[in-house]
Amino acid sequence: MSRSKSVASKKEPNRLLSGPLKKRLIAYAVVVFLLYAGHPMLIDWYLNHVAFYPSPGIDIDPDQFGMEVEQLFLESEKGVRIHVFFVPRSESDRALLFLHGNGGNASHRLPTAVQFARLGFNVLLIDYQGYGLSEGQPSESGIYADGTAGLENLLGRGFELGKITIFGRSLGGAVAVDIARNRVLAGVILCSTFSSGSDMAREMGLSGMAWLLHSRFNSVEKIKQLRSPLLSLHGNLDRLIPMRLGEKLYASASVEKEWHVISGAGHNDIIDVGGARFWQPVREFLEAH
Repeated sequence: MSRSKSVASKKEPNRLLSGPLKKRLIAYAVVVFLLYAGHPMLIDWYLNHVAFYPSPGIDIDPDQFGMEVEQLFLESEKGVRIHVFFVPRSESDRALLFLHGNGGNASHRLPTAVQFARLGFNVLLIDYQGYGLSEGQPSESGIYADGTAGLENLLGRGFELGKITIFGRSLGGAVAVDIARNRVLAGVILCSTFSSGSDMAREMGLSGMAWLLHSRFNSVEKIKQLRSPLLSLHGNLDRLIPMRLGEKLYASASVEKEWHVISGAGHNDIIDVGGARFWQPVREFLEAH
């Protein structure tokens, strides 16, 4: 009896591991191995889950601003249709491409886009893939393609490259740097943006992942190829993207450049808290370039 009981107790663990638990452990081991082996598909999966927080639809009515706001769709990579807002200023030959951050959708940025239009700019504000009314799912390569599609749309409207300014906010700053490099634009404005994906991983307490992301959102290297005047703004109370990451990115640029700290501002409130302290250097930069 005791021998039979002993045999049964030895078999029990094997029987448990042969079920769902064993499958989960094997799947977890495979994911960990592939991730730490630098498998591109797993890195993309991880990055997409921590970098993008899209919301569907339109949450702010574009008709409330008392200005004409057009809505249309552009074709991005692989035929994906992306939704954009266009605020025209027919009397102006200057344009601004607005690249938003990683959360929400483009309609949340309409108040800022309209303010740029009131400064005399035709403004194109895009929803990345998977955001707002756009098709697809966001990815690093995808949002770069979306930004490029936006720039090409402005060029197709007859705006000269030297009359176009790119405004990149937060994650949009990485898109701005990517598509602006080796192009001579009127200017590039970066607001509350970061140096690289690996630096952000460290800030999030994921230092072990940083080496896997060394080539992802690597703006600190790309900005060395910038050929346009640069304005960078950052809140000194930014806890999401600490100001030191913005400073690191700014220091790597070797073009005509300006750095402005908005005291008392965090990440999401830099424009509201800054008020005139935000808009004055922006206006002066735009007028000078």
